[in-house]
Amino acid sequence: MPRPMNDHAMITFQQDQRDGDVALVVSGEIDMSTSDAFYDQLRVLVAAAHSPAFVDLSHVTFIDSSGLNALVRASKAADAVDANLVLVAPSKTVRRMLVLSGLAPSFDVRD
Repeated sequence: MPRPMNDHAMITFQQDQRDGDVALVVSGEIDMSTSDAFYDQLRVLVAAAHSPAFVDLSHVTFIDSSGLNALVRASKAADAVDANLVLVAPSKTVRRMLVLSGLAPSFDVRD
């Protein structure tokens, strides 16, 4: 279900069952106005997942440093409970930001 965060940005979150695991499917823009909601969704996913915790980023059209920060914080939260945060099929935009920021090696990325 779409969750408009302000007049200029839109982000949606959906739960998807994949081979017995739950994946968080994220669509839209992850920026300063949506990163808190994104992190909240990631925290819920990590808390509910045993391991791994899948985050499908294939429909993310924009991500800035606040979105990357949410991913880093969620990854640390996953580590704290012996879970693995897995980024599934990140969009070209997300991949580019992970590489440019130097964070790409820090994540388990699967296509």
